[in-house]
Amino acid sequence: MGAVEGSTDGTHFCEKGADVVAGLVAGAVKDQKISGLSNYVR
Repeated sequence: MGAVEGSTDGTHFCEKGADVVAGLVAGAVKDQKISGLSNYVR
């Protein structure tokens, strides 16, 4: 996991890192049963 190759800002993830972060967010939405969203998260 790391920044996009050639990037110097350090804020953008590589594809694998983006998948990890998205998974964390999706898990949190599902765990918290956020109305209107949790039904769409696997």
